[in-house]
Amino acid sequence: MEQSMSNNYFRVRSIGLGAVVVLLVAAGCVPSGRSETERALAGVPEGYREDIITALETAGENKPEILRALNKAKKSHKEAVAFLVANMPARDLQALTGKFILDNVKLAYKARKKVPWGAEIPDKLFFNYVLPYASANERRDDWRKDFWKKFFPLVKDFETAAEAAIWLNKGIFKTVNVQYHATRRPKPDQSPYESMQAGYASCTGLSILMIDGCRAVCIPARLVGVPSWATEKPGNHNWAEIWDGQWYFVGASESKELNKGWFVKHAAHADPDSLYQRIYAASFKKTSLHFPLVWDLDIDYVSARNVTTYYTARKNVAIEVLDEPAGRPVDAVVTLYLDGELYARGRTGAMSKDGDGLLRFEIPGGETYEAAIEPPNGGIVKKTFQTSDEQDQKVTLVLSE
Repeated sequence: MEQSMSNNYFRVRSIGLGAVVVLLVAAGCVPSGRSETERALAGVPEGYREDIITALETAGENKPEILRALNKAKKSHKEAVAFLVANMPARDLQALTGKFILDNVKLAYKARKKVPWGAEIPDKLFFNYVLPYASANERRDDWRKDFWKKFFPLVKDFETAAEAAIWLNKGIFKTVNVQYHATRRPKPDQSPYESMQAGYASCTGLSILMIDGCRAVCIPARLVGVPSWATEKPGNHNWAEIWDGQWYFVGASESKELNKGWFVKHAAHADPDSLYQRIYAASFKKTSLHFPLVWDLDIDYVSARNVTTYYTARKNVAIEVLDEPAGRPVDAVVTLYLDGELYARGRTGAMSKDGDGLLRFEIPGGETYEAAIEPPNGGIVKKTFQTSDEQDQKVTLVLSE
């Protein structure tokens, strides 16, 4: 259980100048190379530009460092740097160096090339859950190079992110000699190196360490937790989720399997409509929701998504793709979106994981999903379906409809 403290945080907001500059650059009214800001925007996808100009205004005296990161990024890394800058909290825009940002991105891409599951990770997942250097409000440690050296040897023989994550959850804490303790840890929101120095960490500190270890070897990972249990159990709890075709949860330094743990029975009673009794997943990409950090409820810059129904209404769903209503199974890549966010991805037909043509997920029931189907002959076919809130089910998606 974490203790609540107070700490004011002030967010600096754009006042409209950014939007004007974005329009001028996009329209070609500002000569290329005229200033560092204009050069920084030159190779950035349009969707990031206004947020980046707002970020540069927020950076204040540290603006040259943020510009340095944008202007010195390799062409193939430009969008990744833009994503980080556009979504950074003010504290990072005003403190991080260009070198820190560039090294972080370079090492993340290096890891992506080295692991067999790296090529299967969609860019949206890679940007939001591998690239980020932090999970919550912890101290910003430069851990990525060190953790690659420490933890890649533990996972180099595995073929999937899920297998690697299970083994990491056994090996990380032995490697760095950190264990759970409710009172001996110096503070709840420790950075990885703070936990390693202390030798003890809370559930939050353990989860942050686990997540950073996963990200170092290109396993998408995120902080998940509940501010207050809806059962009689007192206090809060935080854990990790990892992505291997879909999200799976794991108790840091606790579980030997995915989607297992002592907290499952309590999480099943979470309330998706309650501010403090719902389950949150942290997101580096800005959202309309923030993760309530019980050790400092004034902090509002940790964005989040409400993932309660994954824990309260999870169902087994099998998906098949046919070429017509009574037709043949199709070999296809199927990507599921929930509330506009990429949620799960896998293959049907001969490419299916179990070899029976079906794509299987554990996903929330009672939800409406958009499926983007990529058949072997190219193109994308979009379908919508709803999962049952009462039972497991099989879903048939027909291309010709």
